[in-house]
Amino acid sequence: GEFTNEKERYDQEHSEETVRQLADEGINFVMMHYYKGMGFEREKPDMDDTKRFIEICHKHDILVGTYTQFGTFWNETFPDEHPNAMDYCQRDQFGQTSMYSEFYFSYHRSRICATSEKFLSYLKEVVRYSVESVGTDMVYFDNLGQNPCYCDRCKKAFQEFIAKRYPSEKQRVEKFGFSRLTAIQIPSGAYWRPIHCMNTISDPLVQEWIEFRCQQLYDSLADMNEFLTTLSRKVPMTVNPPILYGDNAAMAYGIDWLRIMKTTRMTFAEDGNVTQVTDDGRLISQHRCYKTARVRHNSMLRFHTPWVFRDAIEPELIALSESAVFNDGNLGVVKSYASIRKPLRPEQKQYLQYFQNHCGDYVGVEHVSEVAVYKNFESLTWSWLEVWPQLTIVEQLLIQSGTQFSYVVNDELDDLSKFKTVVIPEMQCLSTQQAEKIAAFVDQGGGLLVTGQSGSRDLCYRRYELNLLATLLGREFDNISATTFVAASVGAGGDKKNDAKYTKQFGQRWQWGKGSVCWMPQAMMAHPLDPKQSEQMHTMIHGNNFWDIPENWREILEGLDWTLGDGRWVAMDTPSTVVPQVSKPADKDRLLLHLINYDPNKKIENMTITVSDELIKPAKALWRTPQEQDSIELKLSVGSNGTQLKLPAWDFHGTIILF
Repeated sequence: GEFTNEKERYDQEHSEETVRQLADEGINFVMMHYYKGMGFEREKPDMDDTKRFIEICHKHDILVGTYTQFGTFWNETFPDEHPNAMDYCQRDQFGQTSMYSEFYFSYHRSRICATSEKFLSYLKEVVRYSVESVGTDMVYFDNLGQNPCYCDRCKKAFQEFIAKRYPSEKQRVEKFGFSRLTAIQIPSGAYWRPIHCMNTISDPLVQEWIEFRCQQLYDSLADMNEFLTTLSRKVPMTVNPPILYGDNAAMAYGIDWLRIMKTTRMTFAEDGNVTQVTDDGRLISQHRCYKTARVRHNSMLRFHTPWVFRDAIEPELIALSESAVFNDGNLGVVKSYASIRKPLRPEQKQYLQYFQNHCGDYVGVEHVSEVAVYKNFESLTWSWLEVWPQLTIVEQLLIQSGTQFSYVVNDELDDLSKFKTVVIPEMQCLSTQQAEKIAAFVDQGGGLLVTGQSGSRDLCYRRYELNLLATLLGREFDNISATTFVAASVGAGGDKKNDAKYTKQFGQRWQWGKGSVCWMPQAMMAHPLDPKQSEQMHTMIHGNNFWDIPENWREILEGLDWTLGDGRWVAMDTPSTVVPQVSKPADKDRLLLHLINYDPNKKIENMTITVSDELIKPAKALWRTPQEQDSIELKLSVGSNGTQLKLPAWDFHGTIILF
């Protein structure tokens, strides 16, 4: 992709003139090249260029992170420095070296196996040089995805993993049907249908293999993060895992996003879900990305729009606003390598300056949520093709109805009391302990909205005879039917969803203890999943064409409001492309209600918004936008449902400050 004048451009990009331009535009962080997998000696001249660039940036108060290739090396140059380089590689089931060619046909790059201690030791020294000699402010690892690997190291490590998790013969027989450890092999398929094409993963050995791969990558990153703490300068770690691509990342790449974020400060997202309102009126937003990162106190780096390369500036301003509000003030990639010398538009600079002037409204704030959306690894991995689309469309409804929600995962189930209602969208796999914690929340006065088959299986995807969660909440939902046995006998798996007996038992509301439960049938998709491409030898990949509110959104919202008791804190007409977010700054002397208008072609006029008394009874309210940075005092109108505020006309982003 280089230009005919590439050397001239390269020199200019590394110049103080460029750095001054970036500083004048409000840029405060640059991700720069460092190590690309060609070999340390081969790349040292480039590293020296980066060192000089960092010195210039630091003079202008710009931090610099450095790109470090984690997952591949270049076959033509790296073996010159490492004659045994091919021993570091992943191997496919036929023993061939895995290439970085699923999408890019990079025949010149081989994939690294995360079990290779020799390579990881080498990479630590590469990292040491970046921190202690080059002066990086953040280590960024690219290409984390681990393809299914059948190298001798993985074969041995997998058997050791099983032995540690199931140390007795009795445990192994109960789990797998046999006890001999040497019989444990990495699962594989045919060349035309690899094992990672599986959709429903009920095979216990395949489940263990996925868990092994996810833990394997986490252990490598945790070890690298621990190594960073031993260096003379303390810098954070950022990674780029293949996430939100629309496939089963745990199965395809050995990626448990929430697990690896325990080691990181930021995570890069390169999915193609561009913030926009589509031509058919669907809202594509980054809530799933940003809100998931907040669970682990991370923020996200994103190429959040392609609009920087186009004439339309409005979608870019919306994406910047979304990043500021939902991503802890981290605006993501404002400029990229292809446009580094192109000046920012005045509107972009205005927004950047606004967010920096009011950074206390975005950075380090607490998102105040009335609803917790529970999700777990097992449901999203073993039955991802059923669970993940259901989760997505329920999320979409919560976003576009103004519901204030945060995600909770297993290690947060002990702290549900700060929420009014827990939503469990098709999380089929629940342990007894998890279900008991959810039932206890309801018993103590919480609300619960459940959809579909949540709680029907254990964490190994085995079916409970009666739905576990429903049983703990005083109802008996039968999980076994004739259609189940027929389907299982022919290998189809799953239930016949339109079965009258199945659908009749759902759609119920009842009180349990001091709380309330609404159990809904499956959320109905308004659009089908993308069809699998015939040439795809991979777990299915589905784009965002199905991202829309469910067809039965009214019933789901009615059930949600019933569990909340007095309705939502910030009620919106649904579906809405104006999305609110309630935030509490660190000083806690005020409450913020951020608003984002995702439709670039629609100026918001005569908007009236009602804030529930349960959230706040304000004595004063101010209004501020990037276009009109001076605050305007709003008139308060107290009604039976809360405080009503009428807003001036606004474009893409505004904030109500409530006192």
